[in-house]
Amino acid sequence: MRYWLPILALCASACASSSTPVDSRASAEPVIAAERAFAARHQLVSVKESFLEYAAPDGVLMTPDGPRNAREFISTWPDAADKGLIKWWPRFAGIARSGDVGFTTGPADFDGGKRFTNYFTIWKKQPDGSWKWAIDLGTRRGAPPASSPGDPVETIPVSDVAPMPQMAAWAELFALDTEIGGASAKDSKALAPRFAPDAQAIGWTETPLIGAAAIAESLAGRPPIAMKPEGGGVSEAGDMGWTYGHATWTEGGQRKRGPYLRAWQRRVGGWLIVMDNIHAF
Repeated sequence: MRYWLPILALCASACASSSTPVDSRASAEPVIAAERAFAARHQLVSVKESFLEYAAPDGVLMTPDGPRNAREFISTWPDAADKGLIKWWPRFAGIARSGDVGFTTGPADFDGGKRFTNYFTIWKKQPDGSWKWAIDLGTRRGAPPASSPGDPVETIPVSDVAPMPQMAAWAELFALDTEIGGASAKDSKALAPRFAPDAQAIGWTETPLIGAAAIAESLAGRPPIAMKPEGGGVSEAGDMGWTYGHATWTEGGQRKRGPYLRAWQRRVGGWLIVMDNIHAF
């Protein structure tokens, strides 16, 4: 990962970002297409084969023992004749203005409708131009989806803020995620102001929460949740990033623990969460 951009390139990008309108749906098409190709590939090969094929070399999966290198961890899965076990498709997506980082989320249907979940994937463009997933999370339960594979995919607007060097952007984002994780340990409602108006969230409810108001209402009913980031990254332009880690909370007298994953976008005024995922192991 490169952590800096030449000053002249930054200035040129800043001028372009302030004057050139961007078609968000068209810009996000590469990550949408990558997700669709991933899902289609699994209809031909096993879960293990498809996930290995689309995992980035530095990709991560969250486990009860902590983050694991995705390819190394998936290689330990047993071989199985389970091609087509899961059907999934994107319904919400976004991409960095620099075109190298994006996310997708949508429903997943297991074994012909016997079980439903929602997934959330962070994608990174590779040196050869292909797209591989950097981290893949989701939910353990869900409801029959309201969308279908052929439906249009909703996208967030591409950020129009001036570029920011990667090292500085990542330091700022990691510090912010650490700060709000500590605040959430005292009151989950402390997270609410950090969600973008068009944000979505999965994991706490069976169906996705759409919009900051719905997310704030859900947060008001949650117990305090302590969260600590363990990794993530940012785009080359420092306009989109992701953070992941583990969360702990007490619910019904029981201590619970699970991973979280967030996609962030830097907008006028600072970093805002555009997609959030938390669930218990």
